[in-house]
Amino acid sequence: MQYHFRLIRPPLCQGSLPFKPSSQNSLVDSISAIRQPRLDRAPDLSSEIIERCYRQIYFHAMSCDRDRFLESQLRSGSISVRDFIRGLLLSDRFYRGYVECNGNDRVVEQVIGRVVGRPIYGPDEVNSWSIVIAEQGFAAFVDAILESSEYFDKFGIDGIPQKVNRI
Repeated sequence: MQYHFRLIRPPLCQGSLPFKPSSQNSLVDSISAIRQPRLDRAPDLSSEIIERCYRQIYFHAMSCDRDRFLESQLRSGSISVRDFIRGLLLSDRFYRGYVECNGNDRVVEQVIGRVVGRPIYGPDEVNSWSIVIAEQGFAAFVDAILESSEYFDKFGIDGIPQKVNRI
């Protein structure tokens, strides 16, 4: 018994489609746009950005403190550096290591220094931010800092917080 096989290609695989791909979803322009991976940041550059963010917020970049989910979102371009910083500050690791074991005054000093990159201006600033933490919670404090004009002017959306000198 002898078998003969013939490769039959479906019509869609023989070149271009006989119609233009479209979608009912107005946010999607074409099928080709869906298949293209987002490459907002080069892989090696994103690793450097992630490393610098960990060092700025945690003062180290140990593998046991890494948040792989946040890192993958940053690498894929789903979140900005600012959102990555927010995720690190609101993580269980940061809360247990810094927020839970310090008073509000010390937390304000630490977060302002790590996120805005400057020392606090004085006791009035510490008191006002401590009140925000006491009344609205630590997450509201983090959001207020990251959405402040001072943060945007210094670092923007994708800038990495770093130590800056007061002028």
